[in-house]
Amino acid sequence: MQKEQIQQWTYSLDKENQDLILIKLTFSENLEKITEFVIIYLTMIDNKPKEVVKFDGSEKEALHKHKNYEKKKEKLFQNKPINYETIEEITNYIEKNWRMLKVSYIENK
Repeated sequence: MQKEQIQQWTYSLDKENQDLILIKLTFSENLEKITEFVIIYLTMIDNKPKEVVKFDGSEKEALHKHKNYEKKKEKLFQNKPINYETIEEITNYIEKNWRMLKVSYIENK
């Protein structure tokens, strides 16, 4: 019996490596589909990593977004499938908006 396969990586959004995207994918035993994923935008504040926004979902729980950059922390469910296109859409969103998200996080912490 095979176990689920997990792949995880990070990449930097800035030259100083203070702003990162972390992606973790879990695949089915036969590697045919993504069964779970997590995408997190992390920033360093006072030499500590802070989770600004997180998207996660699985076969058991629908895709949702944790808006840690707002005063009222919420978990918003997204009406999107768990697949490569959604992962690309989320990472593109973070890449385009990370500066604004970081400012909001700092202002509301």
